[in-house]
Amino acid sequence: MRIQNTIAFYFARILELERTEPYLYFVDPLAKQLYVEELSKVYEILYDRIMTAKISYFVKRDIESWFVYNKEYFGVLSLEQLNKELQDILRRSDLI
Repeated sequence: MRIQNTIAFYFARILELERTEPYLYFVDPLAKQLYVEELSKVYEILYDRIMTAKISYFVKRDIESWFVYNKEYFGVLSLEQLNKELQDILRRSDLI
């Protein structure tokens, strides 16, 4: 897979880190905490890359709303649905 930009790169990294709820249920609490911290860092980098990109204010506002609403769920809920929503926004805006 050829990564075209930093937004696509960090979104691909998030997809690599994606785990399901049943998987996380059996993970040691310390390991889960480290996983959530790493995942949060990658989401923050992705958010930063989007907010510093030369794209429409309205696209940034849409993505910012998504991040504000879903930030507390990173690593708690299954990321499949969250990432699907984010992927739809990024594709609709031609960012990935």
